[in-house]
Amino acid sequence: MFIDQREYKEEWYDGIFSLDAFNDEFFKKVIAVYYSASSGMGGPGVLRLLTDENIQYEIGMDMMRDDPFFNKIEKGTEFMQVAANVPMLERTDVDAEDEKYRKKFRDELEGWAYRRLKPSMGIYLVRDDYLEVDSDESVSRLMDSEDDTHRVILWPFGIIGRFLMQYGKKPKTYLYEGTRDYRIHLQKKWEEYEAERERLRIRPEDVEWKPRYDNNCKARFDVSEDYNRGVNYRGEYMLLVRADEEWGVRAEKFTIIPQWKDRCISEDSEIECYILYCKEYDSEGIEGPLRHPEPTEEANDEYKHWWTFRGSDVNDYGRMVFVHKTIEDAKKEALEHANGNIAYGGFNRENLITDYPSKEVEERIIYEKYAPYLLFLDKSDEIIKIISEIVYDPHRGGHGYIIRELAGKLGISENMAYHLKNIRLCDLDSASIEFAKDRLREIDRYDNEKGLIPWEEEND
Repeated sequence: MFIDQREYKEEWYDGIFSLDAFNDEFFKKVIAVYYSASSGMGGPGVLRLLTDENIQYEIGMDMMRDDPFFNKIEKGTEFMQVAANVPMLERTDVDAEDEKYRKKFRDELEGWAYRRLKPSMGIYLVRDDYLEVDSDESVSRLMDSEDDTHRVILWPFGIIGRFLMQYGKKPKTYLYEGTRDYRIHLQKKWEEYEAERERLRIRPEDVEWKPRYDNNCKARFDVSEDYNRGVNYRGEYMLLVRADEEWGVRAEKFTIIPQWKDRCISEDSEIECYILYCKEYDSEGIEGPLRHPEPTEEANDEYKHWWTFRGSDVNDYGRMVFVHKTIEDAKKEALEHANGNIAYGGFNRENLITDYPSKEVEERIIYEKYAPYLLFLDKSDEIIKIISEIVYDPHRGGHGYIIRELAGKLGISENMAYHLKNIRLCDLDSASIEFAKDRLREIDRYDNEKGLIPWEEEND
């Protein structure tokens, strides 16, 4: 049975136990111990103890650290805290012969056998009088048995569990009360998260699909014919743009391109499928109006060449996501894709920009992209000092902590700190600096006498 460790159901277990059960008499009954540590994608980890009564006692390593099970030792690793409660897992100073740099467990010196299942899947100790049961020969014999009761698996104690069942002992699983309480707490938090996620989910009425023309030009099409019928149809696109203080401005464009039968576009042909594409834009690459211009009769694009969503950009579909038989399914997939990262700075109903033109947002994009150039020239010594004092930690993931440090000490947004971190010395040539000043002058954020005007200050 698979146990989802985000929730708890009473029917999954035969009983609940407390730490009071862990006494000398209890440990005399234990015939096997399994332990796996918490490990990111590998799961929260678990401790299982199997007794000769065929009862499995389970303690999840997903509990809150203020639980008594973890407080027995104030400092130390998770395994040391486990070993403090389970004596057979205490380490000794005796070197093991089977693995390099491994010290034997206490009960190994008393005849228990050590097993390592698979790399990163935990350790397994079995008592000496059950070694024959745990042998490869016993495994083959029991797995070939025609009696289905022998196939009940108490993983990782499946073999011993099946052996005990031969004597009519039904397997049971008891869960530690601290694990139960934490999983109930976690289940409640998960339900709250799902409710919030549903509230923020983007719905079909929140978005607009627009007709797509090659080069954003309608000149080659017969405008008298309904666009959504026949050979005029070249697909549709949906552009989602969002903005928030932490992540800056991001955009995703979903494009649906029809595929015609026999690859022939004619009045006698029909569409056999719809291909969905997605292109992502990060804050570093976005500039200008946050939408594509309306299609024109001629291929004249009034957008500046450095603006992101100029007319020719409709030809850039990005990567393929999936192929669908109907356009309704393709649009549904696009929304599911857009809603996939609601909890991680993704698109949602609250940060989605739907009112155009979004002048304040567009000006903020220009400011946070070009102001770092002038800020670097003005405060280069301070910036270098901040970065030089940061202790690099490869386990902290990416350079997010550098961005947060710069933003906090310089009093700027994290998005602006992101641009600041990426400035190279070759970006500070006179032409680049003048271009940055010109862009900031357009939004009244640079003055020849005052210099860079902070975003918080109102325009005179």
